[in-house]
Amino acid sequence: MPAKVENYSRMEEYPAEKRSQIEYIFHFGYIFGMTLRKAALAKFAPVLALLLFAVALVFVHKELKDVHYHELAAALKDLPMRGLLASGLSVAISYLALTGVDALGLRYAGRTLPYAKTALTSFISFVISNNFGFSAFTGGLVRFRLYSLFGISAAETVKVAGFCVITFWQGVLFLGGLSLIWAPQTLPPLPAGLHVDARVLGGLLLACFGAYLGAAFLLRKPVHIRGIEVVFPKPGLALGQLCVSILDWVGAGAALYFLLPAEMHIGLMAFLAVYIVSQTFGLVSNVPGGAGVFEASMLLLLPQEAPRTGLLAALVAYRILYYLGPLGLAAILFGGFELMQRRSAIRKGYSWIRQIADPVIPLLSGALVFLCGVVLLISGSTRALPQRMEWLNAMLPLGVLEASHFLAGLTGISLLMLARGLQLRLDAAFHITVWMLGAGAVFSLLKGFDFEEALFLGCALLFLLPSRPHFYRRSSIREEPMTPAWIASIALILGAVFWLGLFSYKHVEYRHDLFWDFALDANASRFLRSTVGIASFLILYSGWRLFRPTRAGIADNPPSGKDLDGIQPIVAAAPKAYAHLALLGDKSLLFNASRSAFIM
Repeated sequence: MPAKVENYSRMEEYPAEKRSQIEYIFHFGYIFGMTLRKAALAKFAPVLALLLFAVALVFVHKELKDVHYHELAAALKDLPMRGLLASGLSVAISYLALTGVDALGLRYAGRTLPYAKTALTSFISFVISNNFGFSAFTGGLVRFRLYSLFGISAAETVKVAGFCVITFWQGVLFLGGLSLIWAPQTLPPLPAGLHVDARVLGGLLLACFGAYLGAAFLLRKPVHIRGIEVVFPKPGLALGQLCVSILDWVGAGAALYFLLPAEMHIGLMAFLAVYIVSQTFGLVSNVPGGAGVFEASMLLLLPQEAPRTGLLAALVAYRILYYLGPLGLAAILFGGFELMQRRSAIRKGYSWIRQIADPVIPLLSGALVFLCGVVLLISGSTRALPQRMEWLNAMLPLGVLEASHFLAGLTGISLLMLARGLQLRLDAAFHITVWMLGAGAVFSLLKGFDFEEALFLGCALLFLLPSRPHFYRRSSIREEPMTPAWIASIALILGAVFWLGLFSYKHVEYRHDLFWDFALDANASRFLRSTVGIASFLILYSGWRLFRPTRAGIADNPPSGKDLDGIQPIVAAAPKAYAHLALLGDKSLLFNASRSAFIM
């Protein structure tokens, strides 16, 4: 950590606590970035993303130490309708510009499609990648699925996806460089060892952009970089990239800009500098949607005289308008499109529907149950509505309310764990989940008459019950491995829920006997007891899995080379792709008498 504050440009303008936060952020970001560059540690990316998310939550919590939960709720209600409408229009402009990115990418790949098909693919792909991160994987899969139906080959889809990535960084280089030159005082200073004048940094970004644009104008032949052939777009396409990227970035930034408190006096160009840096931090963190990282960066980089409550309300509203709202619309469009593609099969009867739904139902069930667990945990971390609590207290003993709140938290964490078993089609996970969803709906009603949660859990239960045939694997839940990404997702949710509880009850002074405070309005005590229960559950569950019996890594009677050669025609004729797993040689094979069929 640099020792001399006087070596920093403009560092004296920041309070001592803020200076230490800025130094820590840049040093942590540098270490995090260098770590990700090592291919040997690539498998630890989910853990590193979780660590960065935790650091971001710590900074957000410190920034909002004087903000209370009820103040945030009031600030959200007080957001002006004019600002919300302007923000919604800006969101529409941003996603409209993104459809132009795919249209130009198809031209770069030498293909054309009707605009409606291009816009559908672009909107769904960008929404999915914006919300879930790992854009090359999430958005790329959606593009491959839709473009393949429209006759675009895999190689051409890869070109379009690469073109979209380059277009994104075009906007970062051009607008980021321009805004740093226009408003260099907006960003805080870098530590002394990394100090670069903002105007110089802006000039370097513009120089990189100019180099790309110059290559597009001057280079007509492909360039080979480490064996990879790079074909620069024609000048017209390169300029088109710049235009749609600028429109996208300005629209996305303006969607938040129009929601800022009126007391915050900052120009659009100065704000764009902060916005682009914050979005870039969120992107490279690999945290889904940049959640927490983006907000922490905005809170740290925006002027400190801005009211924290109004700024947080703007960030929450922006997250809903730019991320969650389009995600719901994209889910409806994608689902409707898939149904339209299968309409002829649907007419042929239920058996066709089952064949289509077979690979999808377990994935949807796991995602839905995971979401149910998140809803229960968030509900347990926030205060209940006083009117509903008083009505329940008149009908039920206080002990029922307290026990229901505690058990609802345990049900929520259980559903997060069971979601993995549902995706793996486990029979035991299905049966336990059915009981947990029913119990969770009852607990939601008894702990605070949260009928909205109970209705949501009931709908999930109704969705799951008819899907019983899809969960046929009779395997122990604790024998199935939990992947690092799945563990990181659960830890991320629990960290966010715990922080939400701390934020909701920050006005309550902590004391040891708070755990044993049983009263109608003792929401903070219920949150603490629920947190302890969840932590205890995780410890017991981890120990239960730790002491599970080991399983053999390969079959007891592995097939011979002759067996593998003999099953190749059977595998090739099989209608399901997973039949090829038999060729791995790690499974026992049971043949019929004529050796024309087998079970692995």
